[in-house]
Amino acid sequence: MLVYLAGYSSEKNANKIEGAENFLGSYLEFKNKNYPKFHKERGLLGKRLFLDSGAFSAFTRGVKIDIDEYAAFIHKNEKYITTYASLDVIGDYKGTQRNTEYLESLGLHPLPTFHSGSPYSELERIVNRYEGQYIALGGLVPLATNKRKMQAHLDKCFSIIKTRCKVHAFGVNGIWAWMRYPFYSADATSWLAGAIYRQMVTWDPKQMKIIQTNKRNAAPGYNHTFLATQDSSAIIKHNAQEYIKAADFATRLWETRGVKWEYPEIKGGE
Repeated sequence: MLVYLAGYSSEKNANKIEGAENFLGSYLEFKNKNYPKFHKERGLLGKRLFLDSGAFSAFTRGVKIDIDEYAAFIHKNEKYITTYASLDVIGDYKGTQRNTEYLESLGLHPLPTFHSGSPYSELERIVNRYEGQYIALGGLVPLATNKRKMQAHLDKCFSIIKTRCKVHAFGVNGIWAWMRYPFYSADATSWLAGAIYRQMVTWDPKQMKIIQTNKRNAAPGYNHTFLATQDSSAIIKHNAQEYIKAADFATRLWETRGVKWEYPEIKGGE
C-alpha cells in the first residue's frame, strides 16, 4: 500500500524523509505557483506526486474552482504528476460524475471518487465503469471519529468493490482500516502533528502508539527526551517514517492474503 504524505508543501525538509516517495498536495496550493520549479527547489521531482483538486477545501471556504483552469494546469504539468483527482462537487454525486466525464473528454484520466453519503448504486456504477482501474473513496474524514460508522460504510463499499478496482482512501489515517481493507493507497496528514501538537507516533509493530509532551502518564518505551528536545522537523521526519513502516506492513499483510498490487513508476523527470 502506498501512503501519500499530504500537506507536504508546509514542510521544507520533506525530501529528507527516508523512504518517503509519495506526496499529496492540493491544486489550491499550487494553482498560482510554478509546479515543477516548486518541487525541484525542494528536491521532490522524482517522487510520486498526487494532485488533489482541493474541492472540499474550496467548498468550506466558499471558493469556486474553474474546471477548465484545473484541466489546463494538469495538462501543463502532467509529466510530473503520478495521479490526479477529479473535481468533485461536494454533496452532488451526479455533478461529480459530470465533471469526471468532462475532464475525460479533454483527454485526461482523473481519479473518480465515491463519497460517503452518496447512494451505493453510484459506487456500483463507478466500479462497473472503471473495473480494473483506480478509483477513490472520499468523504471519510467526518467518519474518522466514529469507528463503528466508518467500518460499516467501508464494509459496504468493499462488499461492492472487492478487488475489482484499485482504491485510494482519502484522509484515512486509521491503521486498523489499512489492515481490514485492501487499499491500494491512502493519504495522511497526521505525520505533521509533530509540528502542531509536539506529538510523536511509533509503529510497534501492529499498532500506532502516540505520545505527547503534556501527557505524564505516557506508556513506557517512548523517547521522551527526543520529543522534548528536537525541533519540529525532526519529529515530523520520525512520524512520517513510522507511517511508511505501517504502510509497508499493510502491503506485506495483504500479500499474504493474496492481494498484491503493482505500483506506478515514479514520474518527475525534467
